[in-house]
Amino acid sequence: MLHGKIRGKNPSVFAESRLHEGIKGKNPSDSAESALHGEMRGISALDFAGFDLNEEMRGKSALDFAECRLKEEMRSKSALDFAECRLKEEMRSKSALDFTRCGLNEEMRSKGALDFTAA
Repeated sequence: MLHGKIRGKNPSVFAESRLHEGIKGKNPSDSAESALHGEMRGISALDFAGFDLNEEMRGKSALDFAECRLKEEMRSKSALDFAECRLKEEMRSKSALDFTRCGLNEEMRSKGALDFTAA
């Protein structure tokens, strides 16, 4: 009663006749079970931490996404650009010399340390 496709095949290739077509001939490391999503096949653990990762997380490095919930504007930014998600828009892309804290007055912006010793 074995399915025609598996007659004469090595038992290591097909554990049972009911294996999903998509995993036939695959290495066990590629498909842990027949229910694995098609997009998971052949993908490394670094690409998928879990099945529920968002599409935009795929292929990204850990440095790009600390967690799935990071805001869009945080993506691809360096740690120097964003100390935390709540930094004000005007703080982005500014150097530490331009802003010592978010509450600096408008006239303090873009001034050098020699121009202003204290806020």
